[in-house]
Amino acid sequence: MACLGLLLGLAICVACSGSIVTTSAPHSTTYNQTWTKSYGLTTCGDWNDAMTDSQQWVAAADILTGARKKWDGDEDRPADSLISRFQRDITEACSVDDNHQLPEIAVGTYLIGRDRYSP
Repeated sequence: MACLGLLLGLAICVACSGSIVTTSAPHSTTYNQTWTKSYGLTTCGDWNDAMTDSQQWVAAADILTGARKKWDGDEDRPADSLISRFQRDITEACSVDDNHQLPEIAVGTYLIGRDRYSP
């Protein structure tokens, strides 16, 4: 039960962390998010049915980058291959129930695979 409380607390932190749109370079569009709904209000149903692959990938990049910075003190953007893996893992976790909130799923995915995702 304490683990569930920790996960929910961490999910709230991720959901409330401010602006999520990031760019890697002034002229790059790779990391520009076109999904207009707050990640904190985004559900797995949105992830599965409404978000494009590109929107999911940028969300995975945003969330993974933020998690590594917050919990591991890492300032670098993860490799694209790691972002893609995180996106796939979120997709797999979201396949269980469309009603789960994206921050819950993303935090759980990060913590379960922390040995894989942390720097």
